[in-house]
Amino acid sequence: MMNRAVLLCAFVTSLSFGQAPQPDPQDLKNLVAPIALYPDMLLSQVLAASTYPAEITEARNWMRQNPGLRGRQLIEAAKQQNWDPSVQALVAFPEAMDLLTRDIQWTTDLGNAFLSQQAAVMDAIQQLRASARANGRLNDTPQQRVTYEQENGQNAIVIQPTDPQTVYAPIYNPVYVWGPPMVGYYPPLGYPAPGYGVGFAVGTFLGGLFSGLLSFGGWGWGLSWLSHGLFLNGLFFNHFGFHGYSGPGYGHVAWAHNASHRLGVPYGGHYAAGGHNGPHFAGGARTSGGNGGRTYNSPRPGNSYAGSGYHNTNRQAEAYRALSAGSARSGASHNSAPAYRGESANRGAVSHGWSAPSSNYRATARNSGGHSSAPHYKAPKSSGHSGGGHSSGHGHSGGGGGHSHGGSHKK
Repeated sequence: MMNRAVLLCAFVTSLSFGQAPQPDPQDLKNLVAPIALYPDMLLSQVLAASTYPAEITEARNWMRQNPGLRGRQLIEAAKQQNWDPSVQALVAFPEAMDLLTRDIQWTTDLGNAFLSQQAAVMDAIQQLRASARANGRLNDTPQQRVTYEQENGQNAIVIQPTDPQTVYAPIYNPVYVWGPPMVGYYPPLGYPAPGYGVGFAVGTFLGGLFSGLLSFGGWGWGLSWLSHGLFLNGLFFNHFGFHGYSGPGYGHVAWAHNASHRLGVPYGGHYAAGGHNGPHFAGGARTSGGNGGRTYNSPRPGNSYAGSGYHNTNRQAEAYRALSAGSARSGASHNSAPAYRGESANRGAVSHGWSAPSSNYRATARNSGGHSSAPHYKAPKSSGHSGGGHSSGHGHSGGGGGHSHGGSHKK
């Protein structure tokens, strides 16, 4: 009887403080599966940007409204927008931008989970990487190198681009990498068929967008797996300049969420059960209110992909609602990575891309000196473009005397 009273008291206390049970590990694995194999440079930025879903929506719409911007011109224009730097730099990675805007509720859930359970989210990613490594789905390729971060007998899997200045976003179906989840479902984001394997969008040459990148400490975001940290490279921001960045201009500093870029998106819901106003929260007041969110460890809902209660006063509410409504209408209807229109120089070689038709097509790619064919899959029409002149649709790219066809490099 005493134990029951204690449990009841604890339950009431948790309700009083607005807390709820934390999502279980399998739920987090399902949530992060679409990005778990992203290289660390891009993954760190995506995790930070996911905490600003409204600004991601705004950036995507801005890209569509400015199709003539290319390369450095695109980056310089984006750096002047009123977005968090993680969102400003996201225009350099059209494949990641597309993934994050296919289902804005998933992006919101991902950001809320990272804010409230940063260590658990990073552990879930590591567990998925370890499983993919063990079953042969995560390997060294011409696009990436898989290494380990080690300290005090612990180790973590690190994914880095083979060329530190050229980043490739992987394209894969989580079912191919890990099989169906033990419980629940993967976020319905329009993956290629499982038989596609693991491919890569055409790389983004950061060295062309940020001249002298390696001389200023490399990319602006990074992960410290064993300490569960996301850090910023102050030297990068100090030299290349991003509107709104107010941190130190030197060294590595811990990333902090800036609530002023949240634009009214609620922090509440399934993935913010434990709150997030700890050491990773800075700037502005916390916005309360229910988010709803989803759980990915229960039977998959029907067309329940609506947005999460924006306030009419924020500048991006209508665009967010429109995007959410589009997700609700389409559900998991698109089943491929998108194509982007772009043309720019890549270290003396020219890359051309174009929007793929909405009908099925076969993409081919150069891979270790040979050509391989990707399976048929449907690509949605797109008027987007590549931030660095590297398109993630069909493309032709030269370099090293080689010539490749296709928007993805398949391994």
